[in-house]
Amino acid sequence: MKYKIGDMVISLLERGTVKEGDVGCIDAIHKDNCSYTVGFYATEDALLYSGRFREEELRPHVKNEETALYEEGDVVELLVDMPSLPKGSVGEIVSLISPGVYAASFAIESMTVPLLVPVQAENIRKLGHHESPHSHHH
Repeated sequence: MKYKIGDMVISLLERGTVKEGDVGCIDAIHKDNCSYTVGFYATEDALLYSGRFREEELRPHVKNEETALYEEGDVVELLVDMPSLPKGSVGEIVSLISPGVYAASFAIESMTVPLLVPVQAENIRKLGHHESPHSHHH
């Protein structure tokens, strides 16, 4: 079989909450029917979706396929309406999920903790960079 556990792969089709082009990780291999369990994560430990895919439904994900447009700490504005987030919401990039998709944290008045959502690069624009208190150079 082509992939091994831990390989990063790109879905070639939509399934569940996974869209074509989403990057997942091979979590299990099923040799009996030549399929893989692929996990799609928002962050290291937050699983968004896990499902079975056949080899031909995946392609290898090559690291550094494109350079990251945004980096951790970038302050961004949402250019589209998203579930529970109106257009114009301002958030902060937490991490890169996959090429062109970032985890961003948005403070919402009705919630005590910021909402962490995956955002597409084309749906946000950079407003500036938020320096964390501990990264000041003296």
